[in-house]
Amino acid sequence: MLPMVATLSDNALRAVPDSLRQGAYALGATSYEVTTQVVVPAGFQE
Repeated sequence: MLPMVATLSDNALRAVPDSLRQGAYALGATSYEVTTQVVVPAGFQE
């Protein structure tokens, strides 16, 4: 069960467009902020 959940989570996070990440970095966000405030919420919407 755990490998399936890990794979699905990884695929959802990789589906987030790079433009969202780059935009957050351009606004001065740290890697932690980009991950927690941009990538994870966008991954859950997909």
